[in-house]
Amino acid sequence: MREPIAAAAPTEPEPTAYDRAQAVAYLRLLDGTAAGADWVQLAEGILDLDVRADRMAARACFDSHLARARWLSERGYAFWAVPPTDKA
Repeated sequence: MREPIAAAAPTEPEPTAYDRAQAVAYLRLLDGTAAGADWVQLAEGILDLDVRADRMAARACFDSHLARARWLSERGYAFWAVPPTDKA
């Protein structure tokens, strides 16, 4: 089972355990966006967000996760071989 989606993606300067847990969701967001899918479809289908309940919060969550996915694909990927630095 996938870790639940946070209200906002991490902003740390290296990938986190959360990023690793959401790797497939990030890839699906990138693929869906590249294919021209509507953000609502992606938010509901990939992130399991209830857009009708709170459209603004869903959009903010979607935007932060898409931005993180883009960062990971452009710069953050170099860290994937390194264990996460998350501290409990």
